Amino acid sequence: MHALVSGDPEADPAIVFVHANGFNARTYLPLLQPLADTHDVMSLDLRGHGRTDLPTQERGRNWHVFREDLIKVLSGFSTPPVLIGHSMGGTSSLLAAAKRPDLVSRVIAFDPPILPRLLQWGMRVGLIPMRSRAKHPLVRGALSRRRVFDSRQAAFQRYAGRRPFNHWQDGFLQNYLADGLRQDGEQVVLSCHPDWEAHNYTAHGHDIWGALRRLQTPTLLIGGDGPGVVLRAKTLSRLGALNAYIQIRHVDGSSHFLPMENPDLARSLIRDFIEDQT
Repeated sequence: MHALVSGDPEADPAIVFVHANGFNARTYLPLLQPLADTHDVMSLDLRGHGRTDLPTQERGRNWHVFREDLIKVLSGFSTPPVLIGHSMGGTSSLLAAAKRPDLVSRVIAFDPPILPRLLQWGMRVGLIPMRSRAKHPLVRGALSRRRVFDSRQAAFQRYAGRRPFNHWQDGFLQNYLADGLRQDGEQVVLSCHPDWEAHNYTAHGHDIWGALRRLQTPTLLIGGDGPGVVLRAKTLSRLGALNAYIQIRHVDGSSHFLPMENPDLARSLIRDFIEDQT
């Protein structure tokens, strides 16, 4: 499992960051590098993403594979770190913390995909068939995604003017493409295969609501009301009422890509929660 590490290895607490579906660890460097001034920061490439070469042939109906990969990484720390995730990385972090609270000191999740309880339950017990899930716009968008480019510059030109990338702060798109593309002969291809990205969008058979109720770790869930946001105000309130360990933060106007669009605010939320829990 590939990771980027920076900062003071003696700093306490350490931070482990987990990216969104389809992205990679390097994408978030503009957000994370300033945190390395005061923390030991590790940013992971989940399997099927970036430079990690763990297999993706076995397809499941949930995100337990990411949970178990995280637990293996967290088991190597002498002192439990802060686990921070964006989108799929946030949900995977919550699942890991619920199963192994001894390995995590705090969890911060930026707009983790937590579907309505009945919908999540239907996916878990198989009432919603895969052919129905495959019709979701995120799945269809992933499957139609262009994977091969003549050059890195060609890929950058294709993405730069498109949503959501055209709202990102400087450096995020460049970093995403640095590890989001790999050389394949004279061309470059996406490191995260569109089939794997699409599969992850359909694999919501994990019991995230049960995991949230079992949490024994101080947790911050961050949502908003902008484009693509999953955790809007009403959902955040319901989640906050599940467990006394859960705190919620609604950021007015923020989109699903808050860490890329407003990294200063995202860092402030991270620092404030860490300090409040120290």
